[in-house]
Amino acid sequence: MTQEARILGTLRPRLTGASVLCAVSGGADSVALLRLLVSLRNEGLLRLHAAHFEHGIRGQASLDDRDFVRALCASLNVPLAIGQASVPMEAARAGEGLETCARRLRRAFLKKAAADAGATRIALAHHKDDQAETVLMHLLRGGGLTGASGMRADDGTFLRPLLPFTHAELIEYLNEIGQPWREDETNRVSDTPRNALRNEILPRIRDFYPGAADALARFAAISADEDAFIGEIAETVWRERAREYAGVRILKNFSALSPALKRRLVKRALGEADFDTVERVCAGDGSLQLPSGLTAYRTDDDLYLSRAFSPPPDVPVPDAGEAVLAGVCLLTVENAPPAPVRDGGFTQALDAEALKNAVLRTRRTGDFIAPLGMKGRSKSLSDYLTDRKFPYPLRDRMPVVARGQEILWAAGAGISERARVFENRAAKRLTITIY
Repeated sequence: MTQEARILGTLRPRLTGASVLCAVSGGADSVALLRLLVSLRNEGLLRLHAAHFEHGIRGQASLDDRDFVRALCASLNVPLAIGQASVPMEAARAGEGLETCARRLRRAFLKKAAADAGATRIALAHHKDDQAETVLMHLLRGGGLTGASGMRADDGTFLRPLLPFTHAELIEYLNEIGQPWREDETNRVSDTPRNALRNEILPRIRDFYPGAADALARFAAISADEDAFIGEIAETVWRERAREYAGVRILKNFSALSPALKRRLVKRALGEADFDTVERVCAGDGSLQLPSGLTAYRTDDDLYLSRAFSPPPDVPVPDAGEAVLAGVCLLTVENAPPAPVRDGGFTQALDAEALKNAVLRTRRTGDFIAPLGMKGRSKSLSDYLTDRKFPYPLRDRMPVVARGQEILWAAGAGISERARVFENRAAKRLTITIY
């Protein structure tokens, strides 16, 4: 069986019915991918467009690559989009490395070209040897299961249909069909981590482990499956335990989780965060200031992540209707019978007379409360919240109903004796919805 027949036999069931934009650099791998996709197009199995991005790095050689791809696509009757940028200039402007900048600009161009062509997938020519390099790079950088998974065959946008095949197999295919390609001489220079792995390290590894690329590809596939499995568990735990309170993200019962789940949830909560930051949050105790400007606070059970908070202006409590405490909560006030609300942490019935001239605000120094059941004796709001075990990281954001520095209702904690309802006296039902 020829390489063409073998590779097409693998690609055919995976790509039938697809609308594909093929990224073509002019090198052997991308030219092989283009020719394979053209064969499937000629069988009527898919729609095909191509795209080439000229990086402005290699001078005339780069322009010659562009012209080669243009001529090849014209000979194959494949519509081609061409993009161009000066990666060195943009990298200097953005403070990025050349590789990072080139990848960012290239991917943005490919996505736009795909949208313009009506393509639902962008096909890239990464193969089994590229996968081995990627897995090793991620492991050497200290990546976990996600990094060990390497490149995905289909991430919803980018397709990598050649991952099952080696570079040598693609070269054999091109030679079978008599198709030339362009050589990028910079790939032979070991001046980047990937080039060093490709040119020096992996060849030495293969001397001792001839099946290294296959083994690393298997490792990546296994890691991807296990990464997805742990990810599904983490999503379930997130739905069960993640909460929001006026801009504070809370992970309930965080301390009881396994280290693997802690890492997953912290990474999800923080978004972009390096390994050391994630580990510090997972292992931390008390308050921890993070590089992102967030503060992580651990109690015995829970984890809180918050940004700096500026108290909003006080809002008068209306006789009826709604009031908004900016960034904190919505207060709804309505007439109600003079009956206490049981187990209503964020809904309470308060005496209408006590509410006259009251405001909705957050706590401040000097606040006090005469807790219900203490016969008018007062204590500082801070001591009261400690007694009620109200979470410390949420206290500055807690909405309170107050007259002066006297607290009538600390939402989620309790009400004052002075605000309790009396039979035959008007009452108001107050409901607070935390943002």
